[in-house]
Amino acid sequence: MFRPSGGRYAGRVEELELIFKPCQDGLGVLVELDRRTSSLGDSLDLAMKLNECFDRLQVTPAEARTNAVEGMLSHVIETHTR
Repeated sequence: MFRPSGGRYAGRVEELELIFKPCQDGLGVLVELDRRTSSLGDSLDLAMKLNECFDRLQVTPAEARTNAVEGMLSHVIETHTR
């Protein structure tokens, strides 16, 4: 579990959880992203668990060696926190 305390995601991400599963073509990654709430409408979303987003990534061995995972995770976060 990751909770940003600073940086570019601190105001947008409450919590990021990753679950890894080895697979034939590399590594499967389930991403659970909890968006940070700041308004009354956001608080209602939080109460109804609408602030949670899920995504999946497939990471090949070549992508893991070139550190492409950081870019893949950044893309997921940007997509779900706009």
